[in-house]
Amino acid sequence: MPADMGEPEAAEAGMMLVMSTTSLLERAIYTYADVDRLNSLTPGTGRRWLEGYQRGGVFYEPYFVMSRQVLIW
Repeated sequence: MPADMGEPEAAEAGMMLVMSTTSLLERAIYTYADVDRLNSLTPGTGRRWLEGYQRGGVFYEPYFVMSRQVLIW
């Protein structure tokens, strides 16, 4: 990971790390169909990965888990 991404070397050198913020109104919003199309996925895959799904009586947990601050995968 580069030093500007928060590695200890940056902190030891006394560098200040600045993170920009983006208004929620400025962020792109995608439908599940957009997610599938933009990632060359078969229809429905993005939704299954993000929400989980049931098949053959077995529930499969979401591949990606959203916390309040970060996307965990």
